[in-house]
Amino acid sequence: MIFEKIVGMIERFRKLTSMSSLPFLLEDKGETFAIWFYYDVHQSGEREVEIQIEKICVFRNNRLFTSDGVNIIIRDILTAYEEPILSEGEYLTHLESIYRRYSRDDMFTLLSRAIIAPLLCAYEAAEVFCKDESNSLMTEVQW
Repeated sequence: MIFEKIVGMIERFRKLTSMSSLPFLLEDKGETFAIWFYYDVHQSGEREVEIQIEKICVFRNNRLFTSDGVNIIIRDILTAYEEPILSEGEYLTHLESIYRRYSRDDMFTLLSRAIIAPLLCAYEAAEVFCKDESNSLMTEVQW
């Protein structure tokens, strides 16, 4: 999988007003594929944060699927957190090795080193969304 191509697609389909996640890997039925999502963050209250996922993208078998109209809201208490240890470039390098030998634990350990902790629950919500076989919101997009 060519992750530079995925990074290009992430920017191409991002709305100017939303943020994009790092691409991450999932495995389903023996196949490993990349997903990412677009989101907004709102602070509601003094320590409460709301992460709203607006769109999820899946790159599988050299085909791109998106889920416009997603509205996943995650609420969490904002606690002190450390800045990410890895840069985006370092993260993508490690992602290549996970792609060759996928492990969910390794994937989420890598994510926890590359993102701020309050966002991890959004990645888990995107994972659940993508693994839901009854999900009919995904449509193929020409890229």
